[in-house]
Amino acid sequence: PAEFQYTSVPKLTDSAFLTAKIINESEFIFLPGKINIFLDGSYVSNTSLSFVMPNQEMEVPLGVAEGVNVEYRFIKRFKKNEGIVGKRVSEQFEYRIKVNNNRGMDIQITVYDQFPISGEKAITVKPLSPLVNDNPEEFSLDDEQKITWKLKLAPGEIRELPVSFLVEYPAGAKIPGL
Repeated sequence: PAEFQYTSVPKLTDSAFLTAKIINESEFIFLPGKINIFLDGSYVSNTSLSFVMPNQEMEVPLGVAEGVNVEYRFIKRFKKNEGIVGKRVSEQFEYRIKVNNNRGMDIQITVYDQFPISGEKAITVKPLSPLVNDNPEEFSLDDEQKITWKLKLAPGEIRELPVSFLVEYPAGAKIPGL
């Protein structure tokens, strides 16, 4: 028996990846070596296995998840200049992540993103959406501004996840990556 988990980093790829969590329920140690992976009677991939003790959990990558679509869309960028003396520029960025479960069963999917981080005091980044108190059961934000959504999607369900933030910096500053 396996527990299947879907994972996606939409900023990097529009695919979701499937992983199986399996417990070694035998009384024998699984020795390290190469293994071939089959899912539903079809060859999926091969990987290397490390030592797995009896009753120890292991994760087995099963490759790209068929039937789970993920899309990362740029929505808008709004720029405005503020202040007369200490001129600053504010730029608001808005993105939308769309996750679609086209499988015939419920799935658990973890979606990752990240707000930008400034290494300069003069440049500030303020997350606008999502906010930690939006839905703490599904969403979390760590100290490194990494966003994690843990979603349960019914067959055919589509979820849209908003990501928006504000970047403020001195007028005339060159900000690489913006």
